[in-house]
Amino acid sequence: MAQVVKHTAIAFTSDGKVIVKMIDAFRKANHRVHEMVHAIAISCVMHAIEHGNVTPANDFVLSFDMSGKQGANGWRVNHLREWFEKVGPFTYTVDKTAGTKGFKLNKEKRKEMVLEGLPMAFEKLAKTPTFWDMKREPEYKGLDLNAKIIALVREANATLNDAEKMASGKVKIDTVKLVKLAELVNMGEPLAA
Repeated sequence: MAQVVKHTAIAFTSDGKVIVKMIDAFRKANHRVHEMVHAIAISCVMHAIEHGNVTPANDFVLSFDMSGKQGANGWRVNHLREWFEKVGPFTYTVDKTAGTKGFKLNKEKRKEMVLEGLPMAFEKLAKTPTFWDMKREPEYKGLDLNAKIIALVREANATLNDAEKMASGKVKIDTVKLVKLAELVNMGEPLAA
C-alpha cells in the first residue's frame, strides 16, 4: 500500500500515479522558472543599458546561491556570468585584495548599445538565446585515469627536455614524484638522460 510520508515541508510517496503527477507538476514549474530566469536576465541587461546600473545583475547572480556556499544549486552560474558579459555592458571582476567579485559597468560597450538606440538594443535582447542554450553543458566523456597519468608524465618529460621552458623559471616538477607516477602506469623512468 502506497503512502505519503511527510518530511518537514516535503512529501514523499511510493505511489506511481502520484509520482507521475509530481513529475508533470515539476515539468510545468521548471518551464515557468526557466522563462522567469531568462526574463530577469534580459531585464537586468536592459536596466544596465538604460541606467548604467549593474546592481540588479549582481543581485540576480547572487540569488542563485540559496545555500550560502556559492554552490548555485545546480544552475550553471558561470555560464550566466559569461552570458551577461557577452550580451550586456558588463565586465565580471574578482578583487582578491578586497575580497569582492561582481559585475562592473563596461562603459564603452554601454555607450555603443545606447548609440545603437534603446529600442534596437532591446529588440536584439529579445532574440538572445538563454544562457543555458548559448553554451551547452558538454557531454561527459568518461575518465581513463591511466591515460591521464601517461599524458601527464609525457608532458612533464617533454618539459624537462625543453631547455627554454626549464630556463623560464615557471616549471615546478618534482622528479621523484614524476618517477612514481610513471611507475604507477608501468612506464618505467620517464626522465631524460
